Amino acid sequence: MHQGNYRISTNISNMDFTHWNFLYKLYWKKIQKALTKASSIVLFISSVLTLLFIVYQFGFTLTQSRENLIFTSRIYLLAGFFIGISLHYISHFQEVIREKMFAIDLLLYLCIPIIFILRWYFCGYADRIFTDASDLGNPPYLWQRFFLNRYFIYSLLTFFSIIHLSRFIFSFIHRNVKPALLFIGSFLLLILAGSGLLMLPNATYNGISLIDALFMATTSVCVTGLTVVDVGSAFTPMGQIILLLLIQIGGIGVITFTSFFALSFMSNTSFESQLILKDMLNEKKLGNLFRILIHIIFVSFLFETIGAYLIWNSVSGTLGSAKEELFFSIFHSISAYCNAGISNLDNNLGNSAVIGNYQLHLWIGVLIILGGIGFPILFNYIHLFRHTTVNLFKTLIGKQKHYFHIPHIINLHTYLAVSTTLILVGVGTLLFFLIEYNHTLSNLPIEGRIIESFFYAVTPRTAGFSTYSLSLFSSPALLLTVLLMFIGASPMSTGGGIKTTTVAVAFLTTWGIIKNKDHIEVKHRHLSRATIRQAFAIIILFIGWTVFATFLLSLTETHCSIFQLFFETVSATATAGLSMGITPSLSTYGKTILILSMFIGRIGVLTFFTGITIAHQNRRYNYPKETLLLG
Repeated sequence: MHQGNYRISTNISNMDFTHWNFLYKLYWKKIQKALTKASSIVLFISSVLTLLFIVYQFGFTLTQSRENLIFTSRIYLLAGFFIGISLHYISHFQEVIREKMFAIDLLLYLCIPIIFILRWYFCGYADRIFTDASDLGNPPYLWQRFFLNRYFIYSLLTFFSIIHLSRFIFSFIHRNVKPALLFIGSFLLLILAGSGLLMLPNATYNGISLIDALFMATTSVCVTGLTVVDVGSAFTPMGQIILLLLIQIGGIGVITFTSFFALSFMSNTSFESQLILKDMLNEKKLGNLFRILIHIIFVSFLFETIGAYLIWNSVSGTLGSAKEELFFSIFHSISAYCNAGISNLDNNLGNSAVIGNYQLHLWIGVLIILGGIGFPILFNYIHLFRHTTVNLFKTLIGKQKHYFHIPHIINLHTYLAVSTTLILVGVGTLLFFLIEYNHTLSNLPIEGRIIESFFYAVTPRTAGFSTYSLSLFSSPALLLTVLLMFIGASPMSTGGGIKTTTVAVAFLTTWGIIKNKDHIEVKHRHLSRATIRQAFAIIILFIGWTVFATFLLSLTETHCSIFQLFFETVSATATAGLSMGITPSLSTYGKTILILSMFIGRIGVLTFFTGITIAHQNRRYNYPKETLLLG
C-alpha cells in the first residue's frame, strides 16, 4: 500500500513537471515573441532617429540651445539601442552567440554602459546624466576622454543604425520581390536620399535647385560623372563628402553593403533571401555568399587605399596644405576606382594644377581599369595567384614534386573580358596617339602624348575624367570616344556600357555565322543559345534607348546639335560621364531625360526592362517554325 502510494505520488510529480514544462514553453514562446517585436520596434525607431539627428546636426547651422538638444538626444538614442539590443539578446540568446561578429557586437554594446557610467561620474550625480557636454568635468585619462568624445558617440550610433537598418532591409528581401525590381528600388532610394542630403544648407555654399540636386545624386550613385554644377565651387567639404559616400555605395552596390552588414550580424537568414542574393551576386553556391561580400568590400577598399597613396605621392606639395592633398587623393581614388569620373577641382583634371601631372593621370587610368574589370575577374586572378604561391611554397619545402600544371581557374568569362579589355586599351591608345598626335597632343612631350593617349583610351569606358575639352578633339577621336563609351566596362564591375563580354559574344557570333558554324566555340567551350540571345538583346535595347532619348532631347534642346545630344545621351546611358559641355545648359526636361538615362544605364538596360515588365509564362507547346528572309 505504501509502495503503491509512492508510485502514485511519483506519477503525479512527473505529470506536474510535464505540465509546468508545457506551460513554461507555451508562455515563453509568447514572451519571446513579444520581446522580439518590442526589440525590433525600439531598434528601428532608434536607427531612423539617429540618422535624422545626424543629418540635422551636420546639415544645418544650429543655435546653442538646439546643439544642447541634439547632445541630449544622442544619450537617449544610446539608451534606446541599449534597451533594444538587450531585449534581442534575452529573446534570441542561443542564436545571437552564433552570429559571425558577435564579439564585435557585444564589445560595442558594452561601450554604452561605460559612457553612461563616465557621464554619471563626471557630472557628479545621476539626475544630470543627460546634460550638455559643457557641464562635464575634464577626464584625467585618455580612454575616458575617448569614450566621452562626441565623434566616438556619433560613430557608435551610426554603426548601430547601419547594422540594424541593414537587418530590416535584408529581411525584406525574402518577400516576393523580383531581384531585378529589388535592384532598381535600392538605387532609386539611394538617389532620393542623396538628393535630400545635397539640398541641406551646409552641403552647398549658395544652395542648389531640386533638379540639380537630383542630377548630382544620380550621377554620383550611378557613377556617371556628368555634372550640372562645378563640384569644387558649389559644394562645401560636407557636400563633397556626401558625394563621395554616394559614389562609394553606388559603385560597389547598395545591396552589397546592406547584405554584408546583415549577414555579418545575423545568425541565420531565410533560404529565399539567400537565393535572391545569390542571383544578384551571380554566385553558384549559397555557402560562398558571405565570403564573396567580404572579398568585394575588402578588395575595393584595398585598391582604393593603395590608389589614394599613389595619387597623394604624385600631387604632394602641389595642391596646398597636406589636409587638402589627402582629401583630394581619397576623393579621386574612390571616384576613379568606382568609375565615377567626378573631380572636386575646377575644370576636372584639366585644372592648371594637375593638367601636366602625367603620373597622376597614369594612376587614375590604372584605377579605372581595376574598377571596371569586374569583381569575378579580380577574384579569378587572386585565386590563381594563391594557388600558384601555395604550390611553389610546397615545392620549395619538399612537400610535393615540381610539375607543370595549368589549373582551370581562369574561366571563359575572365578570358573574354580580359582579352577584350586589352584589345580596347591597346588599340584605343594607338589610335588616339595617331589621330591626335599633331592636334590636341601636339604641344606635349613624348611621354605626355603616350600617357594622355592611354588615359583617353581608358576614361571613355565609363570613367569620365577629362584633361582637355572634348570640343578640341577631331571628329575621328570623338567617334572613337563614342565607340569606347558604348562598349564600356566588364560585368559585375563599377562601370557601365553594354559590357566587354557582350561585345565579344556578338562579334564571335557574327564571325561564326560568316563561317557558317553551327556552334560558337571559344577555348574548347561553346556558348549557350541563352547567352547569345541575351547579348543581342542588350545591344538592341541600349541602341534603342539611346536613339529614343536623343530624339526626346532634340525636341527640348533646340540650341544643341544632334551630335552633341547623341554624345551626351551615350555618355549618360553608358555611365561614361564625358561631356561636350552642354549638360549645365540643358533645360529641366533635358536634365530629366539624362537622369533617367543614367539610372537605366547603371541598372543595366536588360535588368531595368526585365524588372518593370511582367514575366511571361512559358508554354508547354511550340508553334511550327517559320523561316524569314534576312539580309
